[in-house]
Amino acid sequence: MKQFFLSYYKLHPLRSILFIGLLLRLISVFFSIGYAFTDDHYFVIEEAQFWMDADFDKLPWWKPFVTEKDRLPHSLFYTSIHYVLFQFWRILGLENPEIKMIFVRLIHAVYSLLIVWYGFKIARIFSSTKLAIQVAWFLAALWVFPILSVRNLVEFVCIPPLMAMLYLLIRNGIPKNKELFYAGLLAGIAFSLRFQTVFISFAFGLLSIYYHNLKRASFIGIGFFLCVILLQGGIDYLFWGIPFHELTGYFQYNLEHSHEYPNGPWYNYILLMIGLVLVPIGLFMAYGLVKNAKKYIWFTLPIMLFLIFHSSFPNKQERFILPIIPFFILGGWLSWKDEYNATEVNSKLRKIHKNGLIFFAILNTILLIIVSPASTRTGKIGVMNYLREKQVKHFAMESTHKENIEYMPRFYWGVWNHPEQIVPICQAECFYDTVKILKKPLPQYIVFSDSNNLKNRVEAAKKQLKNLTFEYEVKPSFLDRSLTRLNPRINSQSFYIYKAEYPEGFYVLPRTTGTTAVESTTATKATPTRIP
Repeated sequence: MKQFFLSYYKLHPLRSILFIGLLLRLISVFFSIGYAFTDDHYFVIEEAQFWMDADFDKLPWWKPFVTEKDRLPHSLFYTSIHYVLFQFWRILGLENPEIKMIFVRLIHAVYSLLIVWYGFKIARIFSSTKLAIQVAWFLAALWVFPILSVRNLVEFVCIPPLMAMLYLLIRNGIPKNKELFYAGLLAGIAFSLRFQTVFISFAFGLLSIYYHNLKRASFIGIGFFLCVILLQGGIDYLFWGIPFHELTGYFQYNLEHSHEYPNGPWYNYILLMIGLVLVPIGLFMAYGLVKNAKKYIWFTLPIMLFLIFHSSFPNKQERFILPIIPFFILGGWLSWKDEYNATEVNSKLRKIHKNGLIFFAILNTILLIIVSPASTRTGKIGVMNYLREKQVKHFAMESTHKENIEYMPRFYWGVWNHPEQIVPICQAECFYDTVKILKKPLPQYIVFSDSNNLKNRVEAAKKQLKNLTFEYEVKPSFLDRSLTRLNPRINSQSFYIYKAEYPEGFYVLPRTTGTTAVESTTATKATPTRIP
């Protein structure tokens, strides 16, 4: 059996690597639930499902219910893809949110293998098949790629069209006009997924002008603008009646609010890029790219432009660097091997290189085993799954120990009411006075976030009720706890679910057990933690 696999690998190395890459990603598909950041759930999954459930019986499927209330502008292209998927699954009778997310992760896992395929093809153009195989292994099995591949991160989803664009521009030496046009279309798709990829595409455009002349390179611009007009102008016009509504709003919001988000030193992304590929391999790659920048200009120029923008912009979040990581691996490894092979290799350098690879292989394998099946941001999902199974229509979040209120993923709940909020400025007594005065639906459950001063918070709520019975605790995942230790800004939360019982005569629960989409948009809303 072993001999069979080795023989097959020698005959079909790329197929074998793709198969291993798929197996690693399937681990994340079935075991790694949750979401990585706020955006990849609330701007994609949550919004797409809301479009469907909001007055879906009154609107045609192609006219989703969208509201400006309490949302941030962002590209609707990627969200629209999920909306169509969810509509198709509804026709087939698939409504369970957890099963739907398995299929979403599976689709993303298969799609992400294009990174491996194009990485191999591009590397073989610049170098040998042997080095192309090594690059493919990096792209298939780097510790962070399987779990990122199944997330709804536009920063990762935009990579395949960028790599396909580069492949079209270099595969034939002098590309045909139609290939340049298709490259522009791919640049438009990448831009519609993640606006900041324009710096990578712009670098490719500049190189095309240099190598292929301005007139021929203009076909890239034609393809790009046609694609953007269709995917940005067209979709926004369908939703809002205003072309480029989201695009202009996105730029305006970030210009006004970028200082409100995490910042860091200008070299933050350089260190992160090297660290993601792991030391010392990341250092080898960075050294090689600096030494051979001109030879591998198709990698160094887009990396440089992308880094200059993000390093100078005040909003610095880790996920923003993801689009250039495969290009760093491609150019970095090829350039390092060139430098290594061109140098008169002494025994000391040979030993450093060999030991570096051994250390990388061990560390990468350990991280793959830990990270690939790990779940992220699962606390809130666990709460909503529990309440969905209990068929709860109204509940309250108790977060009187902190200033920020909790924004819960209603996609998993299946109800579009906003949870009521018991907060520092209106604690339990104030909250229930408000409920009585406004005749709001009584919360069937109260969910306490975090264990801070939990006993006193529970006692304060109990004073207003006949009884408050503890039912379930949702603990953060292992990865969530680990991330909090590494970065205290990342909060891994436990949630405590209590069932509320009311004394006779408190007041009768209104007969309505849910709200329509229009009612929910005018109800009291939680303020989410907003990340553009």
